[in-house]
Amino acid sequence: EPVRFVERIEFEVYNRWGKKVFERNNDIRINWAGNVLNTVEDVAGSSLPAGTYYYVAKVRFFQLDASNAEKVYKGWVQIMK
Repeated sequence: EPVRFVERIEFEVYNRWGKKVFERNNDIRINWAGNVLNTVEDVAGSSLPAGTYYYVAKVRFFQLDASNAEKVYKGWVQIMK
C-alpha cells in the first residue's frame, strides 16, 4: 500500500553519546531493523547493541503550502534483545 502525502523522509538514529549510528534518506517507510548503516567504525548491516537510541525524522509532505510542508519528529526508541 502506498504511503500517501509523504514526499521524503530523512531518518537519523544516534546512540546515547550522540554518535550517529544510522541514516537513511531514500525510504519513506523507514524500514530500520536496528542495524548500523553508513558508519566508518562499524560494519554496515551489523546489529546495534541493546539500549536506548534517539531518532530524528524530517518528513516532507506533498502540500500546496510549501512553508508548512516539512515537519520534524524526534523521540527515543529502545532496542531489546
